[in-house]
Amino acid sequence: MAASKKTLTPASRERVISQANFFNSLASSLFATGVLGTLGAMIVASSLSKDSIALSVIFGVVCFAGCFGLHILAQRTLGDLDEK
Repeated sequence: MAASKKTLTPASRERVISQANFFNSLASSLFATGVLGTLGAMIVASSLSKDSIALSVIFGVVCFAGCFGLHILAQRTLGDLDEK
């Protein structure tokens, strides 16, 4: 038995597109603050301990993974438009 495909109203389609834009905006903000901000702070600061450098690198990697995950979520949200 095939699953019935529910057609979306124009308002529902716009809601899905807005949700995907929201996730992409969050991903861009997380990248800007978590990755670029951390790199900028490491460049500007002249006296960082090895522990703070390690934590900064870990924080940057976690933020990069988070923004990548949010972008994938946005793509899946938009992919729902093709299925319905």
